[in-house]
Amino acid sequence: MISKDILPFNTVEKEGFLYLMNITAPLYKVPSRKTITKLIEEKYDILSNIIKTKLSSIDNLCLTTDVWTDVINTKSYLGVTAHFILNDKLTSVVIGVNELDERHTSDYLGQWLLRICTEWHIGKDNVVAIVTDNAANIVKAVSDTFGKDKHLGCFAHTLNLVATSLLKHNNEVNALCAKVKALITFLKHSVIAADELRKYNTKKLIQSVPTRWNSTYYMLERFIELSENITIILLKFPKAPPMLSALELQLAKEVIQVLAPIEAVTKEICGEQYVTSSKIIPLINCLKRKVNTLKDELTSSTAIQLLESLSVNINMRFGDIENNTMLAVSTLLDPRFKRLHFNNQDACLQTINKIVRQMENVNNDMFKENNTTENAVMDNQKNSLWSYHNELAYMEQLNCNDTEDMPTDFKHYLNQPIIGLHEDPIHYWLYSCKTMYLSLHVIAKKYLLIVATSVPSERLISKTGNIVTEKRNKLSSEHLQCMLFLNSLSMHEWKIE
Repeated sequence: MISKDILPFNTVEKEGFLYLMNITAPLYKVPSRKTITKLIEEKYDILSNIIKTKLSSIDNLCLTTDVWTDVINTKSYLGVTAHFILNDKLTSVVIGVNELDERHTSDYLGQWLLRICTEWHIGKDNVVAIVTDNAANIVKAVSDTFGKDKHLGCFAHTLNLVATSLLKHNNEVNALCAKVKALITFLKHSVIAADELRKYNTKKLIQSVPTRWNSTYYMLERFIELSENITIILLKFPKAPPMLSALELQLAKEVIQVLAPIEAVTKEICGEQYVTSSKIIPLINCLKRKVNTLKDELTSSTAIQLLESLSVNINMRFGDIENNTMLAVSTLLDPRFKRLHFNNQDACLQTINKIVRQMENVNNDMFKENNTTENAVMDNQKNSLWSYHNELAYMEQLNCNDTEDMPTDFKHYLNQPIIGLHEDPIHYWLYSCKTMYLSLHVIAKKYLLIVATSVPSERLISKTGNIVTEKRNKLSSEHLQCMLFLNSLSMHEWKIE
């Protein structure tokens, strides 16, 4: 309970908890805080060793990492999560919440990443990708330590830059948001006005924050939803800020229409329990198509200008996305997409050739392994956003030309019908087609486990911020690591056979 709910260790000494235990289990002696701390440390030692043993036997892993500074104690932490396929499904675990006591240079961060990998028995060569935000020091740390080809920029972070740029450089939209924020501030600060609003609707108004672009989206969306009730309430307060005009409300609705596809993509791509790396190229393709279809639905010149700016930003940030090897390979080897969303046929062909070369390496390794095994035996007798995808899937217009030297099984795979959008590509490669495409199966497992964003490590940092509060500012980094590691495990992993 302490670890899964991230409660203070002294919960066991609090009056209410002791009273509860006295009523429910009067004969049970509640352990002291020191005992609980000791038990958690022991549990961490046992379970972390089990996870380390598992990680040492896993061939391919993806890491995400982020740095966070605790403003209460002015301490910085490096958070690291590991992602891999275990028991036929994507699994993730917290492997690092380490306090940083030097300048965050690329060398220092690189040393920490290597130290964490060594501690958790993760081979440097087994790390397929490390996903980070776009901060120069962490990008250089990964590139210098693991190689440039293993760094993957956070897709959600880049998408956030697109949305932030849209809102920042449009004066009309900024003025609209400022007016809405003033109204929300009034309605939140006035007890009478807030009480009046609750009579009409139990939903609360949402105030935007500068660090999250989607808070502006949610603010406008909720404000429009409650706009009729707000108008009635404001009539009772002569000194209230002016309500939006009909034209301004229409603009707010159209701004939401422009931002909605970005929000949908952000939600789609931030998961940890399903494949995301193969979705980036298809999502960008669908996003571009969605932006083009929105032009006919907008009436405001400001909203149209915002949409055009969005189109320019998408092309600027993601115009070369199909040349990213990790993303292109994972997309081609995802049976839901294959070549369907490649607009750059040269990039598609180059990716196919890269897969072919990897297949040759895998086949060579398998040949050596089979020979070794045979010798041993002889001696001893192994949403709407996806609508464009659905159109493409229905039409099945696969126009990419095959290479002359493409292996037969690869050709066969590419020419098979794509599977449904909601089917699991991991299941496809582990069960449906493992024996049919032996070498492709090995490569697919390697690339499909890559997560598209550094959101897992950012979620870890958010949890860290919720733990390290003014009341818990003396919690050591070791105990913080224990809590977050145990919290990241599912309950069945706590059971020791």
